[in-house]
Amino acid sequence: MSLSHSRDQLLLAWSPWPIGVDLEWQQRRIAAALLARRFFPPQEWQQLQRQSQAEREALVLESWVRKEAAIKWQRSSLATDLRHWHWCAERQRLEHLLEGWQPPCVCERRNGWLCGVVGQAAEQAIWT
Repeated sequence: MSLSHSRDQLLLAWSPWPIGVDLEWQQRRIAAALLARRFFPPQEWQQLQRQSQAEREALVLESWVRKEAAIKWQRSSLATDLRHWHWCAERQRLEHLLEGWQPPCVCERRNGWLCGVVGQAAEQAIWT
């Protein structure tokens, strides 16, 4: 089981296999360039620099949601593992750079929210 909450919303997932979820308001204002430069792997930061500021903000937030869900899936912590996860939007692939893990991941947009799910059968999620 995994859960995430933000404002008045809750995202809860149950699976017989390890699973992680994260939830963020899609319009949340973030310092995308600063956040990505500080916490994302260099190759992801380089990909993000090619985007406009608006596109970069959206991509950083989506990447963050996927990575936080992956860290919950892994049962790790943001402080120790965030910079080891790489989201490649072009290839639609999430990868742990040290361990080589490439877990299935989904990021759904639902009523203004980004909902990330990582784990086996993530693509088969039932949203209610």
